[in-house]
Amino acid sequence: MRIILVHSMADLYGASRSLLRLSSRLVIDNHQVRVILKEDGPLVKELKAKNVPVQIMPNLACIDRQTIKSFKSFLMFVKDCFRSAKEFNALINEEKPDIVHTNVALILTAAYVASKRKIPHVWHIRESFKEFGIMWLFFRRFMLKYADVILSVSTPIAEQFDLAKGAQKVRVLYNGFPKEEFEGVTEDRVDRFRDTWGLKNTLNIGVVGRVKLQRKGQEVLIRAAKILNDNERLRFLIIGDVFPGNDEHLRILEKMAKENGVGEKVIFTGGVDDIKAAYKALDISVLTSCLPEPFGGVVIESMALGKPVIGTSIGGTIEQIEENVTGFKVPPGDHIRLAEALNKLINSEDLRVNMGINGRRRFEEKFEFENFYNQLTGVYKRLIQ
Repeated sequence: MRIILVHSMADLYGASRSLLRLSSRLVIDNHQVRVILKEDGPLVKELKAKNVPVQIMPNLACIDRQTIKSFKSFLMFVKDCFRSAKEFNALINEEKPDIVHTNVALILTAAYVASKRKIPHVWHIRESFKEFGIMWLFFRRFMLKYADVILSVSTPIAEQFDLAKGAQKVRVLYNGFPKEEFEGVTEDRVDRFRDTWGLKNTLNIGVVGRVKLQRKGQEVLIRAAKILNDNERLRFLIIGDVFPGNDEHLRILEKMAKENGVGEKVIFTGGVDDIKAAYKALDISVLTSCLPEPFGGVVIESMALGKPVIGTSIGGTIEQIEENVTGFKVPPGDHIRLAEALNKLINSEDLRVNMGINGRRRFEEKFEFENFYNQLTGVYKRLIQ
């Protein structure tokens, strides 16, 4: 098959890593693939290392909050749409794809052009939009019109389409993670991470992900840490960079940790090179997101590495964590309930070990890459028959 995959960001976080896994496997299986990105970045290097052809299309129109901030910005977006449609149409002429697959919701051009050229279009939805009210109703209609299949990363994301006309195009496909990615994390690697951050004879609780107040909820972990402060062994790791332009969020969290008397126990690592070793160094993994995560890769990666997980009871996390089996679910923003759940795991090594084992089993059964890949390529094949 000849496949064009369209994506926006060139970072190495969730959706980008999913694209990297998919495109590189398609190349291995001798499909002709081209990835279109709006910008250069670390993802480009990784794609090229996997022999995946990449093309940067700076004019690729992506809708975001800035786009709808003012009438002027919206007009600029419309102008970009016409410009990028012309460029994408030229790309179609050159590549003659069998399938166009848009990897995120916010790129409109590929869907429109593919539809006009009668090329099957798969639209991957990884975002939650219900908060946008009437604007979502119009956007939803556009998506249903210009997609042949809409792949939602979890049931809550699929349910955004309600019973809208065309909703039969929507199906749930959980992201897949190759189990090989989680093999071979040696004790030396884990020890290096522990030594870097002074984690000797400590019990480590960590939240992995971009730092963003209220959205990602790292402040909730700090408040829970205050409740658990009597336990001298505990360390609370906040692992990840801030979102671009949000440096103030990190300073607020650092100040909050000091004011709550846990400044010595809360460790801000920033981005880490060996994220698998960081996961393995944790005794308990926590997802503190206060807004729904469509499909939290942190939960799956934690389970794949045998860690018990506490997550918030919203979004795709509801389907990922099996309550009292692989971890616990707590209300978003509720630091008291989080502290209570943490305390259960802190006080029982057997519970931590058993939940970690159960989590690894659940990962292999429901979230391993091969199942995802076979379902997705099955969608491709049905569309081009």
